[in-house]
Amino acid sequence: MLVSPLYHKPSVNRNQTILPPTVNSLFAGAAKTPVTGDVVPPAGYDRDVSARACIDDEVLRAERKLTRSQVDPGIDPARAGDVCESLQPRLSLSELELRKMVLVRPQVLGCSFEASIAPLLVALQSRLVLSEAGLKKLVMRHPQVLSLSFEANIMPSLAALQSRLALSEPELKKVVLALPSVLSYSYEANFEPSPAALQSRLALSEPALKKVVRRLPQVLGCSFESNIAPSLAALQSRLSLSDAELRKVVLCLPSVLSYSFASNITPSLAALQSRLSMSEHELKRVVLAFPAVLGYSFEATSPLRWRRCSRGSR
Repeated sequence: MLVSPLYHKPSVNRNQTILPPTVNSLFAGAAKTPVTGDVVPPAGYDRDVSARACIDDEVLRAERKLTRSQVDPGIDPARAGDVCESLQPRLSLSELELRKMVLVRPQVLGCSFEASIAPLLVALQSRLVLSEAGLKKLVMRHPQVLSLSFEANIMPSLAALQSRLALSEPELKKVVLALPSVLSYSYEANFEPSPAALQSRLALSEPALKKVVRRLPQVLGCSFESNIAPSLAALQSRLSLSDAELRKVVLCLPSVLSYSFASNITPSLAALQSRLSMSEHELKRVVLAFPAVLGYSFEATSPLRWRRCSRGSR
């Protein structure tokens, strides 16, 4: 088994605090200011070995941003060690996964595993009927959940989301696994404003709104005024779509709400129109017939897709 040189866990000694090197450096005062530029690796770090161990960019980005101010100076190093030792087997975390979680959410080191983290994991797993793998996936994608209160934060969020969209239990579970951060959302700030504004803008029925959110849960975390509304207006103007046609495109391709008009949609439309020598009217017909073309990459699009698009313009 390959052991990462970044975190070597020796035989257990109850009088010794076992922490990843980055965490130890926090308590030793080695990271008092933000790191700029390249990360300074700990002693024994081998870049080739770390690459083979698949250390992802998110961990390195977290290291660059990590400062001592992110960790409560009152945290007991012994407690932090116990959290690492208990959390790792509970979620079947590899050494690198544990390191990533601590770097992304260092505040977890100040929590009591037995008093807060363990009961929260049990309650969350039971509420959403999660497998061990599902629970691990959720926590890895949103480590902040370990700092939440199940009764005060998670339960109200789940109840509000389920009620707002009339979600079944399996549908609720699917949305949470797709967007774990929804567990920290509130009704007033997230579950009502954006969905209500989107529903009004596109004249969506409740089932239609539910369909959009189920397929693109990220819409719950977007600002309608800053993100969604401008993209819809630009797309409608570019293709001279009626409100009904715009609604059809969004219902067929909810992910279009997350596209950047300038970076994604405009280049796709330009490439498609140029490649097939389409008029504006033909381009519009293709998009209405195959909304997915809005996300196509000119370089990656196969000849078969081009022929399909060409037929759609006729």
